[in-house]
Amino acid sequence: MGLLIALAILTLNENAFAYVIIAVEQGAATYRADENKTSKDIGRYKTYFEVDETNKIVKRIKVVLLTDDPLGDKKGQVRPDNTIYQIIEPSQLSILKNEKVIHAIGQPGINATELLTISKDHVMQSKSTGDYVVLVNSKIIERSDVPDEPKLGK
Repeated sequence: MGLLIALAILTLNENAFAYVIIAVEQGAATYRADENKTSKDIGRYKTYFEVDETNKIVKRIKVVLLTDDPLGDKKGQVRPDNTIYQIIEPSQLSILKNEKVIHAIGQPGINATELLTISKDHVMQSKSTGDYVVLVNSKIIERSDVPDEPKLGK
């Protein structure tokens, strides 16, 4: 019985620093190699991330479309996601703002690598494939200490 309680306590402590971040995209820029040009885009997405600093993992929980998409997807559409990012270094202080910054890297697709930089107020994303590079700036609008709360901010 004591072993069972100890395991339960260890499991609870394992996620002690997990929290959810909700970030609204402020803008994005895409460079396409085949066209040799850059395009800018308006903020289209609200993204939910679960950050678990103890286990050095960031998980993208879901993405909500804020505007109609040129590909036909409609405003409000929810795209479940489970992209896992590995925190690649201990939390550092930003040189300019003297605040904690988290860097994490993941593979959101077969041909893509993505770097996240999470600060107090923003999530910066850079995704590259063999064909294009996307840079995204998102403003953090909400934080939660509940790691499994994908319903925040509907």
